[in-house]
Amino acid sequence: LFSSAATATATKKGKGSDGNNSDFRKNFWRRAVKIIKYLRIPTLILSVYSFGYRQGVIDYSRDPSLMEEEMLSSVLADVGCHDRSKVRIMG
Repeated sequence: LFSSAATATATKKGKGSDGNNSDFRKNFWRRAVKIIKYLRIPTLILSVYSFGYRQGVIDYSRDPSLMEEEMLSSVLADVGCHDRSKVRIMG
């Protein structure tokens, strides 16, 4: 159907001297760069999350009652209660 000379010229065009091997390397590195590009943001997010989690554990282990007090104050402020005297803790 196609002449072998035309096919050979078309397959070699735009590639290195070794043809498919050079194209395979280019595609491999393009894919590798894309994978790294897409994984860098989730990796950064995970590392920042784990750093914050560890810092929270360290802070809680230093003074648990202070952390509980800060969390309670934060929750009360979020629901609109700014006066602690109006809060009764049942438990």
